[in-house]
This record gives sequence, C-alpha cells and structure tokens, in this order.
Amino acid sequence: MVGVDSDEFTVEVHHGEFFVRQGSNRAYVDERVNWFDHCDIDTWSPLWFEDFFEELHYPKSAAFKIY
Repeated sequence: MVGVDSDEFTVEVHHGEFFVRQGSNRAYVDERVNWFDHCDIDTWSPLWFEDFFEELHYPKSAAFKIY
C-alpha cells in the first residue's frame, strides 16, 4: 500500500488535449487523466514517461512536451 512510509508513489498524467490562454491564465482543457501506480523512489526516472506514453498508445515523437 502506498503511504507516508512507502517507497512507492503514483504518477498522475494529464494528456490528450490542449492549452488555452497564456501566462498565469493558461489552462489545460478536456484532458484525460491516467495514474501509474507503484513507482519506486529508488529507481524512478523521468525517462519512464516514454513508457507511459507507449502504454497510453501514443506514437513516439520528439514533439512531446512534459510540463
């Protein structure tokens, strides 16, 4: 179970739609949300996002941006 004393955490990914407005008024609208559970603090890497995109059935692309 993930909790305060756990070595695991969950990554929440918002994806699939677009930003509107600019600056501090910017908002991401109509997105989908997926969670990736049991990420380990000792082996975590932002490179895992490539695997997440694959699991979400996105084609590989250099155009992806992570915010």
